[in-house]
Formats: sequence, structure tokens, C-alpha cells
Amino acid sequence: MIESYKLFWQNYFKLEGRSRRRDFWWPFLINTILSGIIGVIIFSLSRLFPHSDMIYNIIEVMINLVILIGTYTAAVRRFHDIGKSMVIPSIFLVISLLGIYNNLFSNNQTSQLSLQTQNQVLNGILSVVAIILSLFIIVICIMSLVYSVRDSQKGTNQYGPNPKGE
Repeated sequence: MIESYKLFWQNYFKLEGRSRRRDFWWPFLINTILSGIIGVIIFSLSRLFPHSDMIYNIIEVMINLVILIGTYTAAVRRFHDIGKSMVIPSIFLVISLLGIYNNLFSNNQTSQLSLQTQNQVLNGILSVVAIILSLFIIVICIMSLVYSVRDSQKGTNQYGPNPKGE
């Protein structure tokens, strides 16, 4: 577990090569737990010091970006390990970045006002688009999960030698 987490940081910017399942999933688990703990701490601090919400939000976004970049490169190497390209991890990265952008810059009052517009047709179109995007995200998440748990491709593939040595 510790060795896999060290490899996560050592290969932080590395998009080439292959990664074993354990070298993807252990860091993913550790980073998810750390991100949750940091989120709870930042939420608690923002309640204690409510005038510093934006500062805490920026700190949390920066930490999540650091984790996201490493997770993206690990996912690319994991996909390479099963003989897949970096397309799905790249789509997942774009979706994640859009979510981070939305969380950082959206204002609840603005969102509520836009939903209360008198143009019902526009609201209907936006709702359909949101549903389609949500379904697309769910499909990408399921595909990512299925591919990420698959065993390594035997031998050398176009992305390099098998990290298991098989």
C-alpha cells in the first residue's frame, strides 16, 4: 500500500507506461479518504470563521486539483496497462475540471434566479441537456470502473512492458 502511494507521487506527471491495479486503487482509496477528511476540516473551519469561506474554498480546490492531476495520470497508465488509450480518463478529467469550476465559481442565488426565469422552454431544454449530461457522466464512470478493475494485458503492449513482469 505504502509503496503504491509512493509510486503515485513519483509518477505524478508520467502519462506513458503502465500501472498495476494496486498502484491505481491504493492511491485512489488513500486520496479519497484524505480528500474527505480535508473537506470536513474545511467545512468546520468555514462554519467557525464564516467570512473566510472563499479562502477555504480556494484551498480545498487547490488540494483537489493536485489529487485530480495525479489520479488522471495514474488512470491513464492504468488504462494503458489493459491496452486502452487515454480517451476515457481524459473525458473524466474534463468532467471533473468542469465540476471543480462550477463549485468554485457558482453562486447559489444566481442558480436559483436562473431556474426562476419565465422562459419555460429554455428551462425545459436545460433540464433535458442536464439529464443527458448526467447519463453520459454515469456511463463514463461505469466504463472507468470496469476498465480499472481488469487484469493487466499479458506481455508487452503498445504502451510498454507488463508491470507484473509477465
